[in-house]
Amino acid sequence: MCSSCWGGVAHVLWLCRRAEDHDEKRKDFEFKVAFLKKVPLLMNHLPRSELPKMANSLTSRVWRPGQTLVSQGDTGKALYLIQSGVALVYVREAASRPPELRCTLKSGDYFGGHTLLTSRPNIATIVAGQSEEG
Repeated sequence: MCSSCWGGVAHVLWLCRRAEDHDEKRKDFEFKVAFLKKVPLLMNHLPRSELPKMANSLTSRVWRPGQTLVSQGDTGKALYLIQSGVALVYVREAASRPPELRCTLKSGDYFGGHTLLTSRPNIATIVAGQSEEG
């Protein structure tokens, strides 16, 4: 095969990869919009026309069970939406007392909403929990 023919084949392969990347990004975007439509906070307070804008600004992260997402007392920096799995909410009332489990968050729940309006310390420590699936 001559070098100019090889260059053409490489170019076609690159275009195919880009199309796959676009399809994957589109599926991810559509998933995010569909998920946001189910979040009670957003259903009641955000026009549906704003959901695509919000979906574009979301960043997906995965935490292993036991990892701390935010710590009580640290300044809140983001709104977190639970897509899947569970998150455990612990509150320490006094430094001399152990933290108490207050609730468990699941898909569609959120925390950190205060960060959208004001800067203040987190009122709880949030830890990734073991999901029901695994």
